[in-house]
Amino acid sequence: MEVTDWLDEAVQQTKEKYQAQRALEDKSIQERALKDRLASKFWDQLFEWLQTIDVKFNTRFGGQVLAVSPTGSNGDRGLQVLARPVRAQERIAVLNYQKETTSIALSMDCNPTDLPQVIELALAADGAIVAQIGAESYMPEQLGRKIINDLLGIGSKLPVPQLQSPESPCCSMSCNNIELRDPTVVAGGSNGGYAGAIGRYAGNAY
Repeated sequence: MEVTDWLDEAVQQTKEKYQAQRALEDKSIQERALKDRLASKFWDQLFEWLQTIDVKFNTRFGGQVLAVSPTGSNGDRGLQVLARPVRAQERIAVLNYQKETTSIALSMDCNPTDLPQVIELALAADGAIVAQIGAESYMPEQLGRKIINDLLGIGSKLPVPQLQSPESPCCSMSCNNIELRDPTVVAGGSNGGYAGAIGRYAGNAY
């Protein structure tokens, strides 16, 4: 058999055997890239919303209640949300985006077992990326509201639009209705960032 004949035949058989599988692999890669891009955008929107809401909240309240501080570097940005409705009550949440697992790690010191939460970011049926907590799905601002409500121990009276949630819930334990799952270690109230957020209260009257 001539080399050209063999090459043509080998290529043809390889296509017939593997082309469908390669198409599925390419589709999976594209879907993953899309999910990564949308999840990163979700985190950016949540990050920006939380960074501006403390000033708005404190102004409306007429005193210092919330303090939001960025942590980490540009490549590993996180947020620390501190709630202090009264001097004797203080709670803190630390959020970090986990690019490898397309999720948000959330540590809240209201949890007695001190377990952080892993909030999965999943594609909804309409193609939007949502934060999945139990059977509920949240857009960036909705998730930010829930975190602050849980820190303050309050519940929003405003209706939250219901989103069609992905099939697989990710969590098993609760802390003020926020579900908790794996013990992934995330910096909490004992780290340096905590002191930085506390410092924002110095000299502020209630």
